[in-house]
Amino acid sequence: MFSSRIRLEIKCSYKLTANDYTEILIGSGARAFLIFGLYNLGLKIYWHLKRPERGILNTEIVQAIELLSERAEKLSVRFSDRQSDKLARFLEHLEQYNQHTNLVSNAAPKVVALEHLLDSMSLIESVSHQIEKRKKGASRLIDIGSGAGFPGLILAIMFADLDVTLMDSIEKKTRFLEATADLLDLQNVSVLTERAESIAHHPQYRETFDIATARAVGGSGMIVELALPLLNLGGVLILQKTESQLVDESHKARKAAKLLGGVMGSVVALDQTILGKARSLILVTKEEHTADKYPRAWKKIKEHPLGQ
Repeated sequence: MFSSRIRLEIKCSYKLTANDYTEILIGSGARAFLIFGLYNLGLKIYWHLKRPERGILNTEIVQAIELLSERAEKLSVRFSDRQSDKLARFLEHLEQYNQHTNLVSNAAPKVVALEHLLDSMSLIESVSHQIEKRKKGASRLIDIGSGAGFPGLILAIMFADLDVTLMDSIEKKTRFLEATADLLDLQNVSVLTERAESIAHHPQYRETFDIATARAVGGSGMIVELALPLLNLGGVLILQKTESQLVDESHKARKAAKLLGGVMGSVVALDQTILGKARSLILVTKEEHTADKYPRAWKKIKEHPLGQ
């Protein structure tokens, strides 16, 4: 089963059953070395996937992490041991949690890895650039409408020194986010069960963030109105858009940004062969203070979006 160059070694302080051995052999694949985890010789990644207190992650999760790593490397993203471990545990936790609380339509590890985690990682280069610009102190990111944690929670895993606020108005989602942050020991994460148009008028949050993300909230004009009041001067809103949305909404985003003290900057086209779909990032930089009247009440934002 293994080539002559690879050996399988098992070291543990408890008795393994026949089923445990079967899972280890299947999960290790043809290139792995296992000691309470898997080391992929091809990708140079160590996965702490097997510990007595956690048990063995199933084969599908192991394969999902390997596939995710291969795709992410094409985005110039490489996982540390810590990141690989937390991403794998996140996939396991979401799959289990989704059985009793509907958070995503399909929680299969490979689907989540390629549809959601990889999509979240497409922001890493832009986020990294903003962090480098700040230099002094930890940068602060707010993810509006975090849902199951995309992209905010994934960015928190990838940037341990980034203070991430995950916000959603739906309590079942924030309960999941809190449980996940606790499970993964993400000390850089805080969770809010609030609406953006409410906290944006609170001095504790208004104009205090360096980066804002919002993956699935609404049209560009709506997101810009919700996010820009939360950004400090020089802060950046990163919008994720499909090709059709980019054509339809870039002009609206530009007009809305101008009303709110922002300027729509570069549009970053992402590699479709990596993500499996045409995606672009729109970067909106805040250059002036936002008028106190913004954001408006949600009903007005929805019925009369800025930039129309």
